[in-house]
Amino acid sequence: MLTERIAAVDWAAIPTPALRVPSWATVHVPHDGQLPDPVAPLQALATARSQVLVANAVSRLENTSVLHGHMAAVFPAAVASTPFLLEIAEQPDAFPLARNSAS
Repeated sequence: MLTERIAAVDWAAIPTPALRVPSWATVHVPHDGQLPDPVAPLQALATARSQVLVANAVSRLENTSVLHGHMAAVFPAAVASTPFLLEIAEQPDAFPLARNSAS
């Protein structure tokens, strides 16, 4: 199952730069500057069945070790997440907005 394969990746082994953020911005970034792994948002996108669930998954994915939307930065974990995103985009039974968002 796709969600299990997403969880099986050793995301912690993929290098991700620590973000240097001002103290006022630590509400959105952990104090150590480490971005969270993308397991939960990728799984949420893979199983989303409504527009709200897709939007939530995509916005959560934008602040993980895959990418940081505000900075327009893409990190090495994007390489590991690409096959999962492609699989979501190609699943005929996936929610259409989830397919479009993954592609």
